[in-house]
Amino acid sequence: MMQGLSPRGEVRRKHGTNVRVDGQKPNRRRPCRTSGQLTAKSVSIKVRSVDSAIVHGKWLSLPQEICSVSLRRLRWVILPIQNGGVARALADRLGEDKILGGFSNLGATMVEPGVYEQKNAGHLLIGELAGGVSERTERVARVLSRAVEVKISSNMIGAIWSKLLINCSVTTLGALCSQTMRQYMETEAGKKVFRRTYEETLSVALSIGTRLERLTVDPIPPGWSNNSGAGEDYDSWVKAVIDFYGDIKPSMLQDLERGRKTEIDFINGYVVALGHASGVPVHMNATITDLVHQIERGVLQPTRERMNELAD
Repeated sequence: MMQGLSPRGEVRRKHGTNVRVDGQKPNRRRPCRTSGQLTAKSVSIKVRSVDSAIVHGKWLSLPQEICSVSLRRLRWVILPIQNGGVARALADRLGEDKILGGFSNLGATMVEPGVYEQKNAGHLLIGELAGGVSERTERVARVLSRAVEVKISSNMIGAIWSKLLINCSVTTLGALCSQTMRQYMETEAGKKVFRRTYEETLSVALSIGTRLERLTVDPIPPGWSNNSGAGEDYDSWVKAVIDFYGDIKPSMLQDLERGRKTEIDFINGYVVALGHASGVPVHMNATITDLVHQIERGVLQPTRERMNELAD
């Protein structure tokens, strides 16, 4: 049987879920049909009678048995809507034929259980890890589009890396200093650390042959090809990034505030692993990854002074 719901889950089950966009009044609550928490045992028992399932949770919390036993027996398509190296890790374990790539390009913060505030006009992006557009991708998109805008990418790996550039230099940095991007980019230290982290991550992506995909902005900032300093074009590019992502409370910060483990090893840590393998220096990403792990262990806390330390 499935385990009981958490207190937040009980609120969502009883009252439904609503979303408000950038300070507007919440929309109408929608009933939420939730049976309980998913466990390896419940998957083994229930899975044969399920046509499709949405597993809500962090990659780290998925029981090993789900990945190693139950799902291998099914003719399922698994769509992890998560950042960084999660889809690649699942594909390496279960086979690329079982996995689609996907991530959310919208930002929201839980205001209270069952109430979420959406900060930008984003969408879900899904696609084949091998590239191209398939019938199964279109089928999944049709199902999910009943609830949220869904777009299909024919270059999903490139899109994942373009989002990872933002994850590493916006989400994680905001978590370390307990600020939004707009806030930390008001300081010279914040600007310097953002640029170093972004360009280091970009170097790794290009070194492994990634064909980056444009999302909100061009993933390669102005001046990158000739290594020129910051100019008006670069400043305009940064402003466009801030306009889309600048007011979102980092999801990683929300994890740290709740005492949860983060997915840092699949974000900046993923960049570090590939950087070491390809011979690209990744000092900033390695330092950031270590700092997040120290916060997870309770050795450090997020602080606004973190940017000054990283900029030195």
